[in-house]
Amino acid sequence: MSDWVAEFNEILSDYETEACKIAEHEIGKAAKDAAKDLRATDSLFKTHHKGYAKGWAVKNKGTFQNPEYIVHNKKHYRLTHLLENGHAMVVHGKRGGRVRPIKHIEPVANKYIKELPDRIERALK
Repeated sequence: MSDWVAEFNEILSDYETEACKIAEHEIGKAAKDAAKDLRATDSLFKTHHKGYAKGWAVKNKGTFQNPEYIVHNKKHYRLTHLLENGHAMVVHGKRGGRVRPIKHIEPVANKYIKELPDRIERALK
């Protein structure tokens, strides 16, 4: 293999490493922004469920080459599913219908999933 091919391969490898770093950073920023949005838009829950809005956090379970950020509610993790999807209601030991779902996580997730490719592209330029 000639010197210029080896040099070209090294440049490509360096670019790949740098692109992975940038993408990982942007994914992390998007996850933190999503948690921040959930904390800010959950004013509805501040009166009904103390600390629910404050409990949103980000956890990185992935690796450098495969980042996996999880936005979760540290304190009220069981409540997120019930609020997002609704649940059966029991009144005085008898079934009383269903509580309507309050979609508050899905819109935020969709917003950041939709804008993430643009964020990464802008950062790479």
